[in-house]
Amino acid sequence: MGDSSSTPPMSLSHHVPAQRITSALLNGRNFAAWSRSLHLYLGGRGKSGWLLGIEKQPTTSDEKRIQWDMDNCTILGWMFNSMDERIYNTFMYHDTVNGLWTALCQMYAHARNDARIFELYQDVSHASQAALGLSVVDYFGYLQSRWEELAQYEPLSDFPAEAASIVVTRLSRQHTYQFLLGLKPEFEALRTQILNTSPMPSSYLHQNRLQIYSLNLWDLLYSSRLLSSWA
Repeated sequence: MGDSSSTPPMSLSHHVPAQRITSALLNGRNFAAWSRSLHLYLGGRGKSGWLLGIEKQPTTSDEKRIQWDMDNCTILGWMFNSMDERIYNTFMYHDTVNGLWTALCQMYAHARNDARIFELYQDVSHASQAALGLSVVDYFGYLQSRWEELAQYEPLSDFPAEAASIVVTRLSRQHTYQFLLGLKPEFEALRTQILNTSPMPSSYLHQNRLQIYSLNLWDLLYSSRLLSSWA
């Protein structure tokens, strides 16, 4: 087996700059989710270093300069085509990937974005399985995606370690309650089963920043005899 460190970086010469690479356009409020999609897309092609400025621009006399310019333009095209028009018009004159990424982070990454936080809490507080017309599993996924985004805006790193562990425990229980409150009435037996489980299933974990993941809750849902009746 060869040394993986010797593997040459993937060329982007066959990619189309006009390609859109995120499911949702950057609108300013969704930077956390958008930036994650961008990282995953570039990381899958060995190009995450472009965002961090690791891929330094070669001199004009360097034979690698042409390929660098091509890759830079391709990634810029991806990023621009994954923004809504208002955002694009604000940042369109940035001519390097790292310069554009730095500007986006300065504008959006550290903004508290209270309007979006309010919107997420509103989604969660109004959510119910019946109103959304979802199966139990999809309803849980709906809540989970919003909890995960909220975690990006309200990191536990703001708390001392001991306090953070208490917040995690309480937040885990709060999420479980939110999920149970929105279940259809016919799932009262499942609700009772979860509430009587000790310890009560948790859906939250702190790992660097908060990340939502399912623990015993998913196992309990899938093992329940009610699973076959979920619609």
